[in-house]
Amino acid sequence: MNDTEYRAIAILKAKHGEEDALLDLTLEVLPAIRKVEGLKRMEVNRELTDPSRLILLYWWQSPAHSERYVAGPIYDAIIRQLKPLVAEHTFYMTENIA
Repeated sequence: MNDTEYRAIAILKAKHGEEDALLDLTLEVLPAIRKVEGLKRMEVNRELTDPSRLILLYWWQSPAHSERYVAGPIYDAIIRQLKPLVAEHTFYMTENIA
């Protein structure tokens, strides 16, 4: 059995004036994302020094599960709503080493 954990980190910076709308949308779609196959856990965090920046942490069974999510219909619907609200989007896929 593979005990390796994979974590995806997405950092979303809201456009000026869209901070509340970005947070509201993120919380609205959170239940649907948490039901995606292969997702073990997900957290939404807001940066203390820059509240316009959200940090989304996803724990995946494998990188392939994350890739299927991004290629799927749930992500497609979400990203269309996010684009008008987001000024910057950074993404990292990581493997837990220790």
